[in-house]
Amino acid sequence: IRRWFAALPAAAYGDGSPEQGQDLADGMQMLGDRLRELAALRGAPQSELLVRELAPDMRSWRLGIEEILSGLVTDPQGMDVQAQRDRLNAKLAAVEARIEGVLSNAPAGAVSAAEFKNAYRLLGAYRGVSEALLELVRLASAMDWARLRETRF
Repeated sequence: IRRWFAALPAAAYGDGSPEQGQDLADGMQMLGDRLRELAALRGAPQSELLVRELAPDMRSWRLGIEEILSGLVTDPQGMDVQAQRDRLNAKLAAVEARIEGVLSNAPAGAVSAAEFKNAYRLLGAYRGVSEALLELVRLASAMDWARLRETRF
């Protein structure tokens, strides 16, 4: 997509600029990088107790991500970046609190040191995906999509 943005004439950006297109491409790359990091960490050993207890919270986070991605597809300029940030931060704070609650109430030896470490590494990866996606939303909301969608033939 970086090449596509570079090939557009400056007039195609309307109120925007070619730099915005490159920034958007950079944001997409960053999101892709964070998603690859998350995918790599998902293979790390996880506590069955944590996986079971966190499943509803993680599903809620994934649904929030899906909602944001749908908004990017349908109306990137109409997205409220701060509202999306607040929602995702609340979801991740709930996950973190849930991890702490489960770990503090877990029987001795139920979660190994490696599983404990991996839980927080995974939480960090989820935060990375959230932040990269929110940055992409910020960049996309600044683009003049009506102008970019005009037929140019």
